[in-house]
Amino acid sequence: AWRTVCARGNPSSDAYRFLSAASNGAGGLSNGLAGEAWVGAAINLSVIGQLGAAETAFKQAVECYEKADRSHDAAWARINYCAHVLSHRDAEQAIRILKEVADSTCDAKQKYLALSDYAILLATNGGVEEAMKVGEEVFAYRLQTSDPTLVGRAYVDLGELYCTTGRFDAARPLLMEGIRRLRDAGIQNMLLDQLINYVKSSMANHVEECERREAMLEEAKSIAERIGARLK
Repeated sequence: AWRTVCARGNPSSDAYRFLSAASNGAGGLSNGLAGEAWVGAAINLSVIGQLGAAETAFKQAVECYEKADRSHDAAWARINYCAHVLSHRDAEQAIRILKEVADSTCDAKQKYLALSDYAILLATNGGVEEAMKVGEEVFAYRLQTSDPTLVGRAYVDLGELYCTTGRFDAARPLLMEGIRRLRDAGIQNMLLDQLINYVKSSMANHVEECERREAMLEEAKSIAERIGARLK
């Protein structure tokens, strides 16, 4: 479910179908499969802005994964919970959880996913120096991988971090390269966020890119309509 929304997009009504399926069917599944059902519903709900329902679903997913002794998947659900829900409600707690996951996991990909979100939240909450150090470490790691999504994220996450710290000139080329790679990989929900980030970065610095901004906003609007996301 969550992969479908990320890659191709679904109408927002599907999020409630996924939630209903998890609510009605998870009890008849093994704990591991139930965790997957709940985390799929949670990510779908967060995409359309239903954060209260998403929080409940994420917590159900973590509980199921822990019962199944799948600590790796429980950590992955926590990362997504922090990124999609908790960062909007309690940034300090999200920062703590992301750092705990990064410090405790043995999986490098998961570690750097947690650290990437940690760096951006930390910068937003005043820890700019540490955030830049961590963000550039994440960027260097991801560029060494062969995963096209991770490489795309390397560019856009560092670009977002630079935007957060006011380094718009440095951010724009990173965001453009990341947007190109995310288009190629077909990651729709992440592409939506970065199109908006690029437009914000160019407007904040009064760069005369009106045609490019308009084209990006149209692309963002199209993606938002396709996946049912809220477009501010």
